[in-house]
Amino acid sequence: MGEFVLEVQDNGRGISEKEIQDAKSIGWLGMSERAALLGGEVQFYGQPGKGTTVNVRIPRPRTNSGRETLNFHENSSHRRSRLGPARLETHSR
Repeated sequence: MGEFVLEVQDNGRGISEKEIQDAKSIGWLGMSERAALLGGEVQFYGQPGKGTTVNVRIPRPRTNSGRETLNFHENSSHRRSRLGPARLETHSR
């Protein structure tokens, strides 16, 4: 069936494992909960001094007719990256 993959990287200080596990990390928790609602997952990786990577994987939805469907947040068309368009990869398993 495949999946949608979104990977975001920065070149900042890098998130630590302790910060990822911190119960006060509401932003991380919110991303994980939203991905889980769609049957997906979020993974966070950090390398000290080299930045942070956030990887989101969401299974590709199917309709009864076998056609793919994808619903975007109602405000998603208003959000644009300052660095250019996001890259969306589709992977089949």
